Amino acid sequence: ACAKAVDVDAAERWVKRMESKGLRPTSCSYNTLMDACAKAGKAEACEAWLQRMLDAGLEANVISYATAIYARARRGDVGAAKAWLKRMVAAGVEPDAVSYNSLIHAYSVKGNVAGAERWLEEMRKKSLETSVASFTAVIDACAKSGDVSRAEHWMEQMLQDGLA
Repeated sequence: ACAKAVDVDAAERWVKRMESKGLRPTSCSYNTLMDACAKAGKAEACEAWLQRMLDAGLEANVISYATAIYARARRGDVGAAKAWLKRMVAAGVEPDAVSYNSLIHAYSVKGNVAGAERWLEEMRKKSLETSVASFTAVIDACAKSGDVSRAEHWMEQMLQDGLA
């Protein structure tokens, strides 16, 4: 409930309370807390909780890594988002569509069309399901950079893929 309300402080208190009572938080507990941090724009806290989860001997899953990628992507922190994707792959966790959409969004925040397009193409090469969000992030990057023809191209591609 705390995480859903994006009340990071309350969510952190719950996890710390669990730990103080000798209860071991699960990956789900940590992921929920990390999600609250990411949605609150607290990327460093999200990453710290992921590290704490790993230090506790729990395995990070696709949700854990995708949340860290999302936390950095919201800020347009492409380097950190890509670093988390690299850690994800190194840990043997296969990135999903959410992970790629977050990376595309990171480039979109900066208006970096080439980067956004590269990750959308990578997503398609891996046969991951694209969505309206995948395409609109690329279109947004085009709009921010003033590239109307590229925006139109991706709008047409989205329509051809039956997404709009």
